[in-house]
Amino acid sequence: MTTIQERAIQMIKNMPDDKIKALIALAEDEFTSLSYKQKSGIRDKREAFARPEKINLNIPADFDADSELSKALVEKIALMIDTNFVTG
Repeated sequence: MTTIQERAIQMIKNMPDDKIKALIALAEDEFTSLSYKQKSGIRDKREAFARPEKINLNIPADFDADSELSKALVEKIALMIDTNFVTG
């Protein structure tokens, strides 16, 4: 057993049961989170964003993101209104 493991066991021995339950819940949440991150390939996603120069999006120089967003929102709202009239 390593020194850190011995230290952890000693700390746990001195804790009240409610604190130990909270510690177990925290550990379980952390293990679940780690498992999910590994399964979802989050590391690959981070690597992709770390290397944006390798992403070739072919965006025109005159591209106006705000204008495109506004158009898309208007289209979506119009579609929602039309759908509500048909279903409502």
